[in-house]
Amino acid sequence: MDQYKISQTPGNNKATPNKKSPSKKKAVKKKGSAPKARITKSLSPQLVIGGIVGALILILAGLAWAHFIAKSDAPAANNGSTSVKKGGANGSSGVVPSETFDDVTTAIGNKNFGALNRYYAKNVRVIIKKRGIDQNVSGNGVGSLINDLLNSAETPWDWHVSPTQLAAWQQGPYGEHFTGDVIVGVSKDGTVVSIEVNPQGEIITIFIIPIGDLTPPTTPSPTGGTTGGDTTTPTTPPQATPTGSNNAD
Repeated sequence: MDQYKISQTPGNNKATPNKKSPSKKKAVKKKGSAPKARITKSLSPQLVIGGIVGALILILAGLAWAHFIAKSDAPAANNGSTSVKKGGANGSSGVVPSETFDDVTTAIGNKNFGALNRYYAKNVRVIIKKRGIDQNVSGNGVGSLINDLLNSAETPWDWHVSPTQLAAWQQGPYGEHFTGDVIVGVSKDGTVVSIEVNPQGEIITIFIIPIGDLTPPTTPSPTGGTTGGDTTTPTTPPQATPTGSNNAD
C-alpha cells in the first residue's frame, strides 16, 4: 500500500501543471495587447498637434499672400488716398484725390449741392468776386454763400480746362486760385469755379468768378509799324471808358 501511494504522488504532480497551463496562455495574450494600447495613446496627441500647426501655417501663408497681392495691385497713394487724379489734362492743378474729384464735379453738374457737405473742411474760405465776398466760414455755412450762385449757372460744366487756358489764368491777376491742388470748372454761361482741396481731399477754398474777369485785356497792337530790322516806338492809345463799366465787379 505504501508503494502504491508513493507511485501515485508523481502522477498527481504531473496533473497539476496541465490544469494551470491554460491560464498561463491567457496571461501571455493579455500582456501582448497592452503595448498596442500604449502606442495608440502616445500617437494621438502628436497627430492632433501636427494638424493644428499645419492648419495655422496654411492660414498665415494665405494671409501673407493676400496682403502681398493687395499691396501690389493698389494704385499710387497720396497721403492716405488710394487713388489720385493729376491736373492738366483733366482740368485740375496739382494732385486731387480721385473720389473727391468725381463726387464734387458730379454734385455741381447735377445741382446736388448737399452732396458737397461731406467734403467741406472745418473752415472754408469762400471768394465770390461778383458779390465782393471773401470770408472764412465753417463748413456748415458754405452752402448759404455758394448754392444759389452755382444753381443759377447753366449746365453742362466743363471740368477739362486745357493746360494752355489754365496756364493763362495762373499768370493773370487771380493766378493764386488756380495753382496747387484745385479742381477747375467752367459752366456753359461762363461761370468759373476753382475748388482747392487739402491732402485729405477736404475742400478748403472755393473761388467763383466770371470768365471775362480772369484774363486781363490784351494791349492793342500798334499800327503803322515796320516789319524790317528797325523798330518803332508804339504810341499810347487814347484811353476810353470801356463799355459796360457799370457792371464790373
